[in-house]
Amino acid sequence: MTVARQKLVGAFTGICLFAMAAAFLRAGGCSGGLVPYDRPPRRATGFRIDLDTASRAELLQLPGVGPRTADRILEERERRGGFRSIEELGDVPGIGDVTLDRMREYLTISPRRFPDEGPDNDVRTREPLPAGR
Repeated sequence: MTVARQKLVGAFTGICLFAMAAAFLRAGGCSGGLVPYDRPPRRATGFRIDLDTASRAELLQLPGVGPRTADRILEERERRGGFRSIEELGDVPGIGDVTLDRMREYLTISPRRFPDEGPDNDVRTREPLPAGR
């Protein structure tokens, strides 16, 4: 290859590199805006688990729940006499905010009222209130 031809190839390569750098910067550079990305839509869950009636086997189907965590959930449910809200699951050792957020869409709690709360409260209970209240 002659010197003149080498200079021509070098100039062409430089122009291409400059054009690529300009396109890169115009598209957002290193700011992370190069590829438009939308989170995939959340899939509709095929099942819901009632925290107050779920068996150990059902709890094991939840994301982030292993055998020890399932046992801890059952122990906490027994200790409390049931869960009043899904957020109370965060009190179980081994379940943090991230784990709770991942399993939230699979959880439900049956609407009932606790005996220590008034009849006008829209919360759950373990035992029905007497008639006329």
